[in-house]
Amino acid sequence: MPYGYSDFLLEKNKSPETIDSYVKEVNYFFAFLDFKHKRKIELYEITTKDIKDYLEDKKSKGSKTVTINKYITILKNFFDFLWTINKIPFDPSSKIKRIKEEEKYNQELTYQTLLDTLPKVLNNREYSPFRKVIYILALYGLRASEFQILKDNVSVQPIEVEVVIKTKKRKIALNGEEAEYFMEYYYNESMFNLSNYVFVTNKHNEDTVPVEGMTIYTHLRTISEDYDLPKLVLNDIRHAYAHYLYREKQYTIEDIATEFGIEENSAALLVDSSMDRIEGKVS
Repeated sequence: MPYGYSDFLLEKNKSPETIDSYVKEVNYFFAFLDFKHKRKIELYEITTKDIKDYLEDKKSKGSKTVTINKYITILKNFFDFLWTINKIPFDPSSKIKRIKEEEKYNQELTYQTLLDTLPKVLNNREYSPFRKVIYILALYGLRASEFQILKDNVSVQPIEVEVVIKTKKRKIALNGEEAEYFMEYYYNESMFNLSNYVFVTNKHNEDTVPVEGMTIYTHLRTISEDYDLPKLVLNDIRHAYAHYLYREKQYTIEDIATEFGIEENSAALLVDSSMDRIEGKVS
């Protein structure tokens, strides 16, 4: 990315998938400007109206409020960076405000629905072991970055049929059938990639990188379409899991913090948010 934006994001400890999504969005924005102005314009020529026109174009093509706000966040971050390094005389995004999100969360997505779908996914002969394991781990409320699991952090006990997976902040123990499906993928596919990671994305240029969010979402989207589920998004599954633990399993906030590998205050916010999404109220 020109102007050193990628390096800037890296210095801010942004994840590879975040950097990739930010850079792609900025490139899409510049492609839009090229089309709009019929030429490549200089940075100092970019106006607030250019940004508004870009967002309107995205909206006209079906982007929802939450997605538009993501674009706004990315562009604000980019122009703030340009202003900081003196590449532009003013920030054209400074007057762009995030849109109030009035969209309702899909209240049909409950964790019980996800659990009921699990055996169907595991028994689907057309699904790869990779897709099945992605779904298994998604039900543990993992964020996209938490799927970037090092092989060194996987402990397999075939006799007990148990798999213990360590992420940066938590430990997940798979037993029985879930462990068997994980071992099938791990020994037949994962062990043969040359990466240090269990899950990888194979790029078009033949590079192999730690699994990217888009790879995960592609598999989840297929599952949601095949079983007539609401669009499966990791964040929604995470909230459904938190709600299930709190309501059905009677987990305390401290228990949920341990389960997710987060601070108790973050766990409390997660539970409140899940209550709002699923029950339409805050506890």
